[in-house]
Amino acid sequence: HKDNPNVLFLRYEDLHKDTRKQVERVAEFIQWPVGPEVIDKVVEHSKFQKMATNPATNKVDGKEAKSGMFDNSKGTFFRKVVVGDWRSHFSDEQSQWFGTFFQEKLGPSGLQFDYD
Repeated sequence: HKDNPNVLFLRYEDLHKDTRKQVERVAEFIQWPVGPEVIDKVVEHSKFQKMATNPATNKVDGKEAKSGMFDNSKGTFFRKVVVGDWRSHFSDEQSQWFGTFFQEKLGPSGLQFDYD
């Protein structure tokens, strides 16, 4: 799938490393001819703090994003900005299961994750 012109792999790790580059990749992929000023705005509005405090994208001060879409009783949609934080939520068994599942289901796609 990685060579399919209709598929774009976009990984959180890459967004975290270089948001601007990834936004430019998406714009090119969807054939959205925009200048640097629009890319700057997208990058700015994509920052964690902006999204976490925006009632249109997250529960903020009692205002819910797209009511009914998420169970906001368990907290906000955005947690924190930490690459690899899944490790603190998965047991060793769950991590091993996911690795096997991922390779079985998505391995042939060519998608690779940075685990470190």
